[in-house]
Amino acid sequence: VSIVKDIKKNKDIKGVVLRINSPGGSAIASEVIWKEINELNKIKPVFVSMSNLAASGGYYISCGGEKIFCYENTITGSIGIYFMKFNIQNLLKSLGITKDKIKTNERSDIFHANFEKSDEFEKIIYEKKIKEFYMHFLSRVSENRKMTIEEINKIAQGRVWIGKDAKRLNLVDDIYFLDDIYLNLAKKLNIENDFQIKILINKENNFIDEVFNSFFKIKEFLKVNFLSLKNNFDIK
Repeated sequence: VSIVKDIKKNKDIKGVVLRINSPGGSAIASEVIWKEINELNKIKPVFVSMSNLAASGGYYISCGGEKIFCYENTITGSIGIYFMKFNIQNLLKSLGITKDKIKTNERSDIFHANFEKSDEFEKIIYEKKIKEFYMHFLSRVSENRKMTIEEINKIAQGRVWIGKDAKRLNLVDDIYFLDDIYLNLAKKLNIENDFQIKILINKENNFIDEVFNSFFKIKEFLKVNFLSLKNNFDIK
């Protein structure tokens, strides 16, 4: 978001190619990024270049741009959401930890990790909120792809597509390599004979990023070593 805001102010930048390689993530983060991309696109054209993967939240933020391009085998789509919440009640009990609550109403603690969920809660709150945001996701795609909510819903529902099918279903504009996208954007701006490319990458990682990066490094290390054991001992 900070990079996009800087691009808005930079008069030397005439257009943007947004490179996406992401399986998605937080619904709120996706909406915040989409908003900034959409605002930028009103000032300077944003062409989206999908790399190997642009699904769920990755596709969501793509819809902030003017055009969406991908490879034939780009994994994209996954227009859907799910909700997950930890419940640590039994863990706390096993550790002998108790908690007191002060509530202003019966359901003011529904998102607390120590909340005892009920069928009624699950139906009224979870399902309602999931459906609300799913419809919000559909509306973002509908606006970008110039299709109705009903048309989008038929190819959404969390399903994943490869690039050539996404093109057939109008989820992307065309199959292009990155260099072709640069040239198309330059042509739109009438600067195809005189332009430079500046690569902007967010290199700042917060604490959570570092934790997840470490986790995946450990996971890959264990995976490699397990495969090594499997080869040595013929584990089935």
